Amino acid sequence: MVVEDDQMNAKLISKFLDVTNVKYLFACNGNSSIEIFKTNPDIDLVLMDIQLPDISGYDATKEILKIRPNTKVIAQTAHAFEEDRGLAFKAGCCDYISKPLFKYKFLQLLSKYLK
Repeated sequence: MVVEDDQMNAKLISKFLDVTNVKYLFACNGNSSIEIFKTNPDIDLVLMDIQLPDISGYDATKEILKIRPNTKVIAQTAHAFEEDRGLAFKAGCCDYISKPLFKYKFLQLLSKYLK
């Protein structure tokens, strides 16, 4: 599942994913990501935007991991400071990628978790 509130970033991620065999769903905010996650037990990886219009990606990650603790969540954010990275890991994310996203780096990161 991809959690992204920015339409341009969502389109870019779609283009990146369309060259793979990955099936994906989109959520445009934190609360909808939790609801989509609850109703789709096959989701095994979440690409979580951190800055969302309702609840933060950190809080959404915590809620998702309460539902299925072994789910892999990758934080994606324009905030590339070491402190932000630490907050992502503290929330339960297994990895972190900063924006702007670059296709090769993005796909390489996903392949690490989609085996």
